[in-house]
Amino acid sequence: MLLTYLALTALARTTEGSPFALRYMFPTVFLLLVILVAVAPRDNLKIAYPVGLTVLIAIVLPHNLRQLVDGSNHLKESAVITRAELGAIELSREFVPLDVTMDLHEYPIPASNYLTAVDRFESSPAYDRTELMAAPELARQNADRLLALAESLVTPAGAGSAGKLIARGNFVCRRVSPGDTFTRDKLGISEILVLGSWPETGIAVKRYASDFQLLALPDQSGRYVIGTPDAAADPPWQIKVEASGSPVRVCETG
Repeated sequence: MLLTYLALTALARTTEGSPFALRYMFPTVFLLLVILVAVAPRDNLKIAYPVGLTVLIAIVLPHNLRQLVDGSNHLKESAVITRAELGAIELSREFVPLDVTMDLHEYPIPASNYLTAVDRFESSPAYDRTELMAAPELARQNADRLLALAESLVTPAGAGSAGKLIARGNFVCRRVSPGDTFTRDKLGISEILVLGSWPETGIAVKRYASDFQLLALPDQSGRYVIGTPDAAADPPWQIKVEASGSPVRVCETG
């Protein structure tokens, strides 16, 4: 029975996880205990059973307690990050499309569902502005990344649309050489065009965090439009464009 269980588990989960994971160890120990009880002499069973159970508890209890403490600490750290992310969404809710899906620790949640629940129950787990600004740097970085995606801060610009924007918006373009950066301390509604080559173009943003966060670009075209729907954002969005390998052209309203 034990060998059958181990063989089937190995065949089904060969590349899925560590053989030392608790979900594999506990059934194995239980089956082994059943076998030992079954083969133990009946005369000694009354003594062997409590002794074996005591030894088993002494072995597994410290490890389980450590797992509980580690799990508790992980949930507390995750809660801080999640509350910061939700706080950023709520503070900018009028600029976040309801069809946006928020990726909270690999758990996708539609913004419409979350904001509807907040209104319905008149309660929220999210940080307010003061709490968000006082949150740990890592939590504020995650909040910036999520909000930048939700507001579509960086979008692709096709060759035709980029030319039309430059002609219509009176853009002034500058060349950013490899190793140099372009920064703007306050991003408004007016669009900024970034014309470069992927992946040698880097676009980083920050709003609540102290450090810039490099964004995953929406496509590999190398042509992007940067702009925020919230011109009065407080604190404002700040951006940084970096070039590596080849120059990047950055165009902004003059």
